[in-house]
Amino acid sequence: MTVVWDNSLATGSHSVDNQHKELFRQVAAFEDAMKQGKGRDELRKILDFLAKYVVRHFADEEKLMAKVNCPAAAVNKQAHTQFLTTYSNLRKQFDGAGAGPALVLDMYNLLSKWLVQHIKGIDVQLRDCCGNANQNLVGAAN
Repeated sequence: MTVVWDNSLATGSHSVDNQHKELFRQVAAFEDAMKQGKGRDELRKILDFLAKYVVRHFADEEKLMAKVNCPAAAVNKQAHTQFLTTYSNLRKQFDGAGAGPALVLDMYNLLSKWLVQHIKGIDVQLRDCCGNANQNLVGAAN
């Protein structure tokens, strides 16, 4: 499943959308590596990226949802927690056994399916809460 950004994924926050677009770029690069038979080589890179990036992104997004009183805030936080638990389990598998083909596919499936479903199911609810389509996390989260 190729993940591609389109306007149906827009949240009304440029900052959140830009962070989402970066996630899409990373997943696409991982997919390209898999197509070239280099998925196992790139697994550490995507795991390391996610370890830093999603924690910051989740915190920023949760802070914005709380600030604008988004009704999806609690379910969003719960979904993030579940993602981090799944990510942590996959990371432990990688750290223990390395990048086997099954783990590469598990990580790709998690990212490609979860990302789109999460954004379309939860994050886009920010649209109705931000009011200002140019709402930025810098101003909203502080």
